Amino acid sequence: MEPVTIGRATLYCGDCRDILPTLADDSAGVAFTSPPYNLGEGMEDKGGLRVGHAGSKWGDGKLRDGYGEYADNMPYAEYCEWQRETLNELWRICSGAVFYNHKPRVVKRLLRLPLFCDLPLRQVIIWDRASGFNAMAGAFAPMCEWILLYAKPDWSLRDKAASMLGDVWRIPPTSDPEHPASFPLALPLRALAACNDEVILDPFMGSGTTGVAAVQMGRDFIGIEREPKYFDIACKRIEDAQRQGDLFLEGAAA
Repeated sequence: MEPVTIGRATLYCGDCRDILPTLADDSAGVAFTSPPYNLGEGMEDKGGLRVGHAGSKWGDGKLRDGYGEYADNMPYAEYCEWQRETLNELWRICSGAVFYNHKPRVVKRLLRLPLFCDLPLRQVIIWDRASGFNAMAGAFAPMCEWILLYAKPDWSLRDKAASMLGDVWRIPPTSDPEHPASFPLALPLRALAACNDEVILDPFMGSGTTGVAAVQMGRDFIGIEREPKYFDIACKRIEDAQRQGDLFLEGAAA
């Protein structure tokens, strides 16, 4: 399928495992992405493997329908290998850095850290959500996620002022009725405002939040999403953001 072009955004509807290998080395500056967390795996004793399976712990929560056709329940070793391969592809494609949003998870009373590869890890940024929903008797409810910053040796932040954003980002989650696991727009906006890279990549585009941030920051964007439903939502959101930006520029020039 040919990509859809909206202004400075190039959007692919397909599986990132098929599309990432077609992208050239250094064809993006940075990636900002958040993959599925494989939440359905390890839930055999909670009513079923699939997220939202009838009788599972998710019940009537927003993840009850999963991610469309994607069940989010790979065997853990297979999931780790997928994430390792994806990160290595992002490292090849990006000339600067990869912002990789994931979360530590307690599964069967053991901690799993989202460290799936041996790429040069510059920093772990803590996303302080100030709220949690995975309450359990065996551990404190997690109220933060990680943004792992994998960076090439020559890559730097915009300036020292950007550095003073710190490594704890206190950004509340937002509700998105159109996607079960979106992150707030403020998250990629903060990352992109802190760097000078002109081309932004998100291989797990979802409803297009990173793309909207890229448009608002005046950057080029490459997005990939496998679910047609979410792809269409992302296209509309990015088109709306592009239109708002054009209207602003026209008003400023008048």
